[in-house]
Amino acid sequence: MISPYFDKKTNCVFLRGALHPINPATNVEWANEQDALDFISTQPQIIEPKTSHLVITEVSGTDVSFYENVVEVDAAVTVTVNFEIQQDGKTDIEFNRTLRLPVDRDGQQGIKVLKLVLKEGKGQLTTQFETGEYYINEYALNRRLKSENFIFMPEALHILVSEATKAKGLKSLIS
Repeated sequence: MISPYFDKKTNCVFLRGALHPINPATNVEWANEQDALDFISTQPQIIEPKTSHLVITEVSGTDVSFYENVVEVDAAVTVTVNFEIQQDGKTDIEFNRTLRLPVDRDGQQGIKVLKLVLKEGKGQLTTQFETGEYYINEYALNRRLKSENFIFMPEALHILVSEATKAKGLKSLIS
């Protein structure tokens, strides 16, 4: 909901989703802008709810590549992902909650569900994946949450898992 404001073009006050050419308190047209601003100052201000943002701060593991929210890893390699809940670009140290992160794979929903425990706005996941292409995104994260608990995820995490390769000996490379 948008807080009330005066619209100079229409000489109206925008209040509760509609333009009002007449002062609701007096049933008289607005005398001028100051008259409208005086009325607006008596109205309760609507405070926009803060939106929590789930941000990936670091991805690590043996031979794990991470760039632009894409993780590239071999199958059965342990991947560690550090997350933060942020508001206004800062860690929300009051955020203490356990999230279930559904992982989607190649169009299939909820192939794997990861448990992320966040304390003082920070949490860490450690897991392994089989070969395939996986996604953790805002839609999956909020799929079963009430709207007041929604968490914004600025960028989806895309995980590309390739089949693990075995090192070949020097003789097999030459022949």
